[in-house]
Amino acid sequence: MCIISASNGAFKLEKFVDISGSYPRSLDFFNGNLLVGLRNGSIVEFQDVMTAESPVEKCLMQSHFEGEVWGLEVLSGQSKVLTCGDDNKIMMYDYETHSFDRKGTVSDHKSANAAKLKAVTASSMSVYPGN
Repeated sequence: MCIISASNGAFKLEKFVDISGSYPRSLDFFNGNLLVGLRNGSIVEFQDVMTAESPVEKCLMQSHFEGEVWGLEVLSGQSKVLTCGDDNKIMMYDYETHSFDRKGTVSDHKSANAAKLKAVTASSMSVYPGN
C-alpha cells in the first residue's frame, strides 16, 4: 500500500507499507499509526509508519468473515472462547485480555470448502436466496 501526500496539485509517494494476506477494506491514519481493516476479517496496526524504516505490524483482531458463525464454546477456568463458522475456521479469543489468541482450520478439504463457500451468500435465516 502506498501513502501519498498531495500539495498544490502535485502528488508525492511518502511511504510504501507491505500488507500481505488480504486486501484493505478500510484505513485510518492517526498520530503516525496506520490502522487497516482487511477483507479477511483482520484489523492490523502499523506503528510509526512515517518515521520507521520498517513499521511494526501488530494484528489487533481476527474474525470470521464468510457466512455465519455456527458455534461458540466458553472454556471454563481458562478465560477462552472458541468459535467456528462457515469460513472453515476455528478461532480462539481471550476474554480477560480482550484479544485474539489463535486460529485453526476445521477441514483441509479445499475443494469441498470452496464449493460450499460459493453456495453460501445469504444467511440461512434470510428470506433472500443464495446464488
